[in-house]
Amino acid sequence: LALSLWAGETLRHQGIMEAQALVALGVRPVWDTAGRPTRVELVPAEELGRPRVDVLLSVTGSYRDQFPALMALIDAAVALVSAAEPAGVVSRHTQEVAAELHRQGAPAPQAELLARARVFGNAVGDYGTGISEAVQDDGLRRRDERLGDLFLARMGHAYLGGEPLEGIDENLMRRSFGAQLRRADAAVLSRSSHLYGMVSSDDPFQYLGGLAAAARRAGRDEALPLFVNQLQNADEPYAQTAAQSVALEMQSRYLHPGWVAAQKDEGYAGTLQVLKAAQFTWGWQSVVDDVVRADHWQGLHDVYVKDRLGLGMPAWLRSHPQAYAQVIERLIQAQRHGHWAPDATTQRELAHLYRELTREAPLAQELSGVRAWVDRALNPTAAPAPLGVTRVLDTDPVLPVPPLREAAPALANATPWVPVRGERLQPVPAPQAKTLTAWLALML
Repeated sequence: LALSLWAGETLRHQGIMEAQALVALGVRPVWDTAGRPTRVELVPAEELGRPRVDVLLSVTGSYRDQFPALMALIDAAVALVSAAEPAGVVSRHTQEVAAELHRQGAPAPQAELLARARVFGNAVGDYGTGISEAVQDDGLRRRDERLGDLFLARMGHAYLGGEPLEGIDENLMRRSFGAQLRRADAAVLSRSSHLYGMVSSDDPFQYLGGLAAAARRAGRDEALPLFVNQLQNADEPYAQTAAQSVALEMQSRYLHPGWVAAQKDEGYAGTLQVLKAAQFTWGWQSVVDDVVRADHWQGLHDVYVKDRLGLGMPAWLRSHPQAYAQVIERLIQAQRHGHWAPDATTQRELAHLYRELTREAPLAQELSGVRAWVDRALNPTAAPAPLGVTRVLDTDPVLPVPPLREAAPALANATPWVPVRGERLQPVPAPQAKTLTAWLALML
C-alpha cells in the first residue's frame, strides 16, 4: 500500500494516514505519558487474523521537514515486522528489491540498505514534483513517460529512520523507489477538508497521480489503482476511488450552477478559478488514463463555451480574455490528445474563439501545437498540427530528465532566477499594548 503523505493533511487529521500504515503492517504504537508514540509492538498473527500488508510512503518536502519522527516510526515498524516474519511479505519485498538492485550493479551493502527503505521524497532542501509545469508544456504527449521519470527523479530520495540516506547514487535510489512502487497494489491520499478537493489545486494530480505515472514508468503492467481517504467528518470516514472523487467534484463544483454563479460574482478572480479547474483537470488527464472522462470535457465546454446554465459565462469570461483563451487551450489539448471527440462544428467554433481571444490579448506562452491545430481547423489545407515530441526510446537514458520547455529569453536587466529553497522570514513589529489589549478583549 503506497501512501502519499502531506504535512497539512497530517496536521488536520492528526495521523490517521500514519495509523493506517501501522494497521496495514500489523503493529500498534506504544505511547509515553505525554501521549506520544515512542515505539511499536507487533500484533501477533493469531490476533491479527489476516495477512500483513507492506507499505510505501511518498512524502512531500514539507512533510519531510516537519515529521521525521513519524517517518522513523514507520521504518521501525517495517524493521520489526521483517525481523519477526522472515518469510512474510515485508521481508520478501526487501530481499527481492535488494537482489534486483544488486543485479543492476549496486554493491551488496548499498542494495541491502536501500531495500529496507520504505520512505521516499524530495532530497533535503528540494520541494515539489515539477509535474504541474510539465503537463502544461507544448511538447507533452499522451501517456508521456517523462512524467513518471520526473516523479522518480524529484521524489525518489530514500529516507531511513527519518534521515536521508547519504553517499548513495541518486539513480540507484530512484531504482529502489521504482522497484518498491512496482510492487504496490494501490495508492492513497487523504482529504480532510471540504475547502480543497481533487481538482482545486495541482497537488493531488502531482502527488497521487504522479505515483501512478511513476509506477507505470517503473514497469508496472497494470495501472496503479488510486484511492482517496475522505476524512472531513471524523465520525464517518470513507474511501473512494480517485475517479469517483473527481467525478463528484466536477458535478458539485465546476459544472454546478451555484459554484459557477459564485465565481462570476467574484469578477476577475473568479475567471482564474475557472482557469484553474480546466488546468488541473488537464493535469489529471495527463498523468493517468481513467480519472477524467470525456464527458467532463464536454461538460466544461457546454458550461463555459455554450452557456448551458444560462449564466452568461462566455461574455463574463471574455472580461479576462487570456484566462478564457487558456481554458479553450485546454479543451483543444483534450481533443488533440484523443481524450475528447467533439464534432467538426465544435472544433471550428473552438478554433474561431481561440483566434479571437488571442488576437485581443496574446498569450505570453502560447502553445505552438495548439496554434497549428487552430490554423488547420480554420484552413483544412494546412499541414497537420504536430503532437508532442518523439517518444522517449527504451534505450535512451531515463535520467536526468530534461526540462520540457526551453527557457524564455532573458529580459533586459532582469534579476537572475534563483531556486526557492525555503521561505525568507521577515521581522514583524510587536503589536502596541493598546492594540493587543483590544484584540484580546474581542476573544472574551
